[in-house]
Amino acid sequence: MSGLSASLERALTPTEALLSDTWQRILKRNQIGLEEDFFDLGGDSLLAALALSEIEKVFDKVVPMDVFFERTTLKDLAAYLDEMTEDHEKFQFLVPIKSGGEKSPLICVHTMNGEATTYHHMGGFMDDDRPVYGLRFKNSWKGWRYPLDFEQLAQKYAEEILRMNPKGPHHLMGYCSGGVLAFEIARVLKQKGGQVGILAILDASNKNGQKHSWKTIWINAFHQLKQKKVRELPYWVSKKMLTILRFTGRKFLEKSHRMLLKWGRPAWAKYTGKAQVLGWAFSNYQPTPYEGPLHYFEATRDKISSEGRVEYWKSLAEELVLIPMACFHKEISGKENSEFLSHKMTELMEDYRADQGISLFL
Repeated sequence: MSGLSASLERALTPTEALLSDTWQRILKRNQIGLEEDFFDLGGDSLLAALALSEIEKVFDKVVPMDVFFERTTLKDLAAYLDEMTEDHEKFQFLVPIKSGGEKSPLICVHTMNGEATTYHHMGGFMDDDRPVYGLRFKNSWKGWRYPLDFEQLAQKYAEEILRMNPKGPHHLMGYCSGGVLAFEIARVLKQKGGQVGILAILDASNKNGQKHSWKTIWINAFHQLKQKKVRELPYWVSKKMLTILRFTGRKFLEKSHRMLLKWGRPAWAKYTGKAQVLGWAFSNYQPTPYEGPLHYFEATRDKISSEGRVEYWKSLAEELVLIPMACFHKEISGKENSEFLSHKMTELMEDYRADQGISLFL
């Protein structure tokens, strides 16, 4: 009996129905059977990362990449989601991207979208004995004091990291604004007596007032245009137009959010969306020096917006190790670079482990 005909013999559970709708959208199928395999239906690692992102939005649960590759049928994955009750979710903000392993985990810090799915594709390239966790922002958590700031976020995240791994070391990585937040988390962990291992920032901007401008956007667009082939131009131009629309909309929302706070209504802030809440926290954060080494991954193809970033972060760390990557800022944490990032982070963490004489994560 086929997986499709088997699924028609009984009604789908609510979880199965929601998951089926999600898979249908991603795989562009009209119907999916309970026993049908995601990858047999045309799925690949890129669509798997997209599926994990959609699952997080629909179910408010994060499925580790290795679990997704093990439970590849609709029935098995739906059963796993049903098993993920509150008893299984030990932490408020830490979610597993790759489960299993006894080495100290790599903690990946969310960006402005507040989601852990930015780093899902890295899980497949890490060694089997290295767990990977993501930090996810929960705007609905009742413990926040609005308006939020990075210091408050870092305090709560550091407390949870120490609860998960009291002994350390703590390896942190963050892309863009997530790198800035990772920097503050590392500072707080040190203040609390935690052992920070590798602190890696992926092409984060500086915090000395430099912001993206229309000039920056158009000059970077020109540099990218030179790399494109003629047949790629229509798609590329349409993407750039969407970027400009998002840029304009984000600026409008940021101004609206600041007006709400200026009027003395900080409680309203939590209803304006994760990006706006975190954007306010980011814009009002000024880092102070970090007593330890910093590994900075630089996207070298962004000629204008990257100016001054390396020098800025070098001034804030005891030592800066520069790791150049021949890509644009938006590509540095993408699928095309995930294998390099995973292998480089593994190399750095293993070197640290050897230097410190660390055996297992307890």
